[in-house]
Amino acid sequence: MPLEARPIGKLAVRVSTPKGNVVYRVSRLINPLSNSEGRAIALSTIGGGENIVVAETDSEGNVVTTYPDRIPWVLAAADVISRYEADTWARRIRFFHGKNLELIESISSTHSIYGTENQLELVVINNEYNLAVLWYNCFTGNIVSPVEWQYRMNLLDYESARREKEKVQVYVDKVRKKCSFYTS
Repeated sequence: MPLEARPIGKLAVRVSTPKGNVVYRVSRLINPLSNSEGRAIALSTIGGGENIVVAETDSEGNVVTTYPDRIPWVLAAADVISRYEADTWARRIRFFHGKNLELIESISSTHSIYGTENQLELVVINNEYNLAVLWYNCFTGNIVSPVEWQYRMNLLDYESARREKEKVQVYVDKVRKKCSFYTS
């Protein structure tokens, strides 16, 4: 998902997306129904809002489980993205992290096209970095390339990001041809 998060002190994080910026409060929650277990880290907007759990911790504070597919709902709670976009991104993150993507075609030695269930969305993955460099929705024709954000977050070096940006249109042309009901 194209976003960048930076800590602001110990209890806040600033999240930047193409649609805006928002600051979230970081809370440590304790489950009152359990002894020392059941702790979590949650995000909510400054000034109120729903706490959305994004990770679970053990009694010593070490992260044991993360929920990256909940981050889009954190953004939707602050009206940074719509609920439809949150649902779409949550589904994409679950597919990517759950390894539920189906290989459709290898484009090169490092890039492959994968599809989600029913092949309604296709994704180009750079296998070298294990990053999705392009998402394409076959139904709407919506194209999202998070390469610039991956560079800003130091997931890609400058040269790799430049090469990926140059290839985006080639990727788009290839994934369009793979959509079963694509019409020109």
